[in-house]
Amino acid sequence: MQFKNLTEQQEEQIKEILKKYSNFFSLVTLAPELVDNEKYKTFGKYNTSNGELKLNPKVFSANDFEDERTKKRLPMLDYVLLHEVAHDIWKNLGEEGQQQWMQISGWELNPIFKEGKKNLVIPQSDGKQEVSNWYYDQQAEESFPRWYAKKTPKEDFCDSWVFIKRGLIGRFDSDIGKAKINFIEQL
Repeated sequence: MQFKNLTEQQEEQIKEILKKYSNFFSLVTLAPELVDNEKYKTFGKYNTSNGELKLNPKVFSANDFEDERTKKRLPMLDYVLLHEVAHDIWKNLGEEGQQQWMQISGWELNPIFKEGKKNLVIPQSDGKQEVSNWYYDQQAEESFPRWYAKKTPKEDFCDSWVFIKRGLIGRFDSDIGKAKINFIEQL
């Protein structure tokens, strides 16, 4: 793993977090262009074809996530690095594994019948909205670790994988949440 535009201390932080995944990224670089993303805060962007991870410089000072029930904390840098690792794990699940994950929260792409389904609507700074074409069963509403996980099944998996692996399981008390924990622990 190579680094670009990072301090030695930042490089050491990243190496410590990625001990198990030290050969995962080919290049980790600071990307100031991510600071002013007009849609929403983008703290990391992973290019699966060349293995490059671009980090928003603000990831080093962003607020931690805190599990309301367990009070465990997850630093934003840990979250971003492991979320991007989870994208590769998602890809390696293959179609069958991805379908199994999608069944847990009832994910459907543009369902004909939307009764009992919800999707994510993200307000934009220009007053417009980004509307996800992916819908999930409304009973799954309380089993997402954060709002971004409601965007697509892939983002649901990646966020859930990080939160579960780091022990922030306060949002996984429901039957759907427990099914997510079981799925991820079986990997």
